[in-house]
Amino acid sequence: MLRDYIKIEALASTTTHADWVYTRSFTAHGTFEQQVRRVFTELREAAASAGLAPNRYARCEIVLKDLSRFDDVLQIFRELVHEELPTIRLVPERVMHGDAVIAAAACGPNERVGELERHTTPEAPYPLAVRAGRTVYTSSFWAPDPAGFDHDSRSALEQLFEAVRAVGAEPGDLVKNFVVLTDMDAFEHFNAIYGAAVSDIAIRPARTSHGVSALPGGASVAIDGIAIVGAEREAVDVPGSDTGLDLPFSAALRADDLLFVSGQVGVFAPDGSYRLNVGPQATTMFELVEALAAAAGSRVEDYVTATGVVTNPTAWDVFLAEYVHRMPRQPGVLSVYEVSRLSFPAILTEMDVIARLAPVTSAPPSGKA
Repeated sequence: MLRDYIKIEALASTTTHADWVYTRSFTAHGTFEQQVRRVFTELREAAASAGLAPNRYARCEIVLKDLSRFDDVLQIFRELVHEELPTIRLVPERVMHGDAVIAAAACGPNERVGELERHTTPEAPYPLAVRAGRTVYTSSFWAPDPAGFDHDSRSALEQLFEAVRAVGAEPGDLVKNFVVLTDMDAFEHFNAIYGAAVSDIAIRPARTSHGVSALPGGASVAIDGIAIVGAEREAVDVPGSDTGLDLPFSAALRADDLLFVSGQVGVFAPDGSYRLNVGPQATTMFELVEALAAAAGSRVEDYVTATGVVTNPTAWDVFLAEYVHRMPRQPGVLSVYEVSRLSFPAILTEMDVIARLAPVTSAPPSGKA
């Protein structure tokens, strides 16, 4: 494991696509404050080396187990990176690097994209949405007044839709949503609420869903999203991969020259049985991600970001070994963390990616000259 860990640490710190910069997830060792300071210092330096200025972050993803220190983390970000915060995706879970207590990654556009539009409110310490060009990133939303699962689910979704509208987008422009639940036994019930909320979207966004142990204020659901205004959209699937599940999201979504792959798992065998061991699950999971990318015309080398989640340290070892085996050359940037549970108890690991594609071109007009 140590050899693979060192190999991952040696992979690229940033990747770029179409004037956007994406960093990998940074971790550190030491006391809590030492770790936070080192993480944000390394993130800032890596982003700057790739042309991303501190005032142009669109989103910062923060993996943090101790929610009581969230405000401290934001304050150190203001001190070391920039006083104006980006949108925040909060993942209140365990970092999969030794004694690390925090991990952070960021993305944003360079100066060629133009000014960033921020949707802020007096109540929130960071923007609820940031728009750069046609791309929108939102913060994580959860119910400010938790009152049960149904209420919390609808509140988070309503806030998400309101945030994208506030910067000139529509819910139908969403290309990828990220959901966390504190009770994964309610996963199917959440899908029903979510499905009703996105029922008017003809090509539904890709989605990743995880279980976490807690959310701020005792909320039970949190959600954030990415939108691309006016993108040419196409749902992508792999022929013959139907699991029989009626899920309210696309397996993958092509939006202009990017592919957003939903969280993929390898628990289902072709004969309908379950793969219960993490090794076969990881292999099948990577094969599914690669097959979806291939169906859209993308390759491993085209991955911009990859996010892996596991449910225990043993699964982390297997995920990392499979990743290193399949990706000898770093295709993009990687984030990995542990969650309390995935959509079904038997699932031990999950992965999603954003991949670059050839630009969409319009067909020439037909008819005689």
